[in-house]
Amino acid sequence: MKKKPVCALALLFCIGEYNPSNALSNIDSIKGAAAQENALAQYELAHHYLKQKGKDNQNKAVLLLKRSADNGYAKAQNEMGLYCAGLENYAEALKWFTKAAEKNISESQFNLALMYKNGFGVRQNSEIAFKWMKAAAKGGHAMAQNHLAGWYAFGKGTQKDEKEALHWYRESAAKGNSESEYTLGLLYQKGLFVPKDEKVAFKWFKAAANRAHPKAQAMMGKLLSNEDAKESYKWKKLAAANGDLESQMFVGAMLINGEGVQKNTAEGLKWIKKAAQNGWPEAQFLLGLAYLSGDLVKKDEKEGMMWLKAAAEQGSELAKIELARFKRP
Repeated sequence: MKKKPVCALALLFCIGEYNPSNALSNIDSIKGAAAQENALAQYELAHHYLKQKGKDNQNKAVLLLKRSADNGYAKAQNEMGLYCAGLENYAEALKWFTKAAEKNISESQFNLALMYKNGFGVRQNSEIAFKWMKAAAKGGHAMAQNHLAGWYAFGKGTQKDEKEALHWYRESAAKGNSESEYTLGLLYQKGLFVPKDEKVAFKWFKAAANRAHPKAQAMMGKLLSNEDAKESYKWKKLAAANGDLESQMFVGAMLINGEGVQKNTAEGLKWIKKAAQNGWPEAQFLLGLAYLSGDLVKKDEKEGMMWLKAAAEQGSELAKIELARFKRP
């Protein structure tokens, strides 16, 4: 089953992103110009109606946006692509993205690349996907730069090229893309494409973590675990709050043990249970042991066995050993 495009191919009719450089200040003047098929005025009037409440205003906005797009205004064509993609009308989205992409709208080039890569509204074509992704990257689109770097790193749609991969990861990271910052951290940590350098790796991990990248926050927690328990807990807690399952388990364990934070067994168990419920096998194993032993919670053999089985089904060897032990006569 094909994965749907990433969030860039969702409906992004966000007024907060609309900031025209030379918007007409008088609404009557805008309406007059729009009636004369002025594409920019139609685009601005569409966003004026988008700010208003009510379905009628929203419908007016879409019609004006389409007129602006039909009249060749590239930003309107891009937004029509986003609108159609949000409705899962990918064939129509492809049409509008293509028009805007040919006018060097980097967001449309990026979205077009994803459509060709994933086969939405068009037959999959890695070469065309690569062409548009590279165009978007050259146009300064940070997400496109990150994607392009990954394609060079793994040879997707093009020949593998570590030098190009590193170049585009750096370009994307320079624009604040947290995924590229995190990836650069991994490259320097493991010595891939670059000489191994733990200090540089730490710098990139911290940059990504400060942008709320869950894996980077989790990594910061791990890297600081032997140096600063309090700081380690801070990062693990942030990662846990952002959905990192391993961090949820670690936060629970640190609360139970009073490591880097005031001891709070009840709160710690909540985090471990959350990780277990979200499918983290190690947390399921720990929760199973807790119920079987009765040390941290009221003893409940049925509940304990349920969590051990859940962990074992996900490949936990420790859980399998415990289950076998309990089955012995």
